[in-house]
Amino acid sequence: MNNFQILVNQLPSDQRSIQGKSGKWNMPLNHCFLGVPQSDFFGWNLLESIPKKCLGFHFYLGGTPVELMTEFAKSKYPSQIEKLIIGDSSFANGSGLDYSEIIKTIQFSEFPELTELRLGIWELFCNSHCLFGKIGNITTLLNNCPKLEKLGLYGQFELLNTHNFSKLKKLSIELEDYTTGFNGGFISNGSLSNILDSKFPSLEEVFIDLICEEDDYGYMFTENFLSGNNYPSLKKMEITGGFAEGEKERLLSSALYKKKNVIFHFDDMVVS
Repeated sequence: MNNFQILVNQLPSDQRSIQGKSGKWNMPLNHCFLGVPQSDFFGWNLLESIPKKCLGFHFYLGGTPVELMTEFAKSKYPSQIEKLIIGDSSFANGSGLDYSEIIKTIQFSEFPELTELRLGIWELFCNSHCLFGKIGNITTLLNNCPKLEKLGLYGQFELLNTHNFSKLKKLSIELEDYTTGFNGGFISNGSLSNILDSKFPSLEEVFIDLICEEDDYGYMFTENFLSGNNYPSLKKMEITGGFAEGEKERLLSSALYKKKNVIFHFDDMVVS
């Protein structure tokens, strides 16, 4: 038995589950869920042994299980999984909203088959609200995920350079839950520019919600982003949050905004 499996088995039995049937949400079989109880509704059974060909891990344990994630990074699973979720959930079995140490433990692992990555998520399995925190530096981790098709970032993050998201089709960013007000703070304008200036040849949907605290950061767009050249496949884009004076007008008069057959939602942009 490997160290990762040993640490998984040390979790309380009602915090380790496996997708035994599709359940009401029609989720794929044999994905492992850590931090949620067994449930007939969702199709979750007790996880006793991780399947050899497991293709998905959902870590809803908060930001503190660094040892567990260190052993996960050493295991064979990063090389084969297609879906990786790190955060907490409406079951609230995790601890801590700072995921930066966890990201450090997995950032050098290779994820050659990963198509969906969500970091800092507060997954809602019931009708409630979210708590977002700090994700940390995601630069190296993204470099090791060449097949990403879906990327979700929930909370404050840092991106030190642009990236070639050759396969990405959907990008979602949220900093704060609108009801609870929990957040990890603003991202920097540099991180925003690096994500927006990245290459997205396949990207179809963009949702960027920068609403945070009093929205007084004053974000600004780059000319590269406004040119729209990096978004040839775009179908839908929504951006909210506090921007510097004149930035919304620049966006509305840009080549990006003039793209045909694209749905844009910029009504909730405000002047910081």
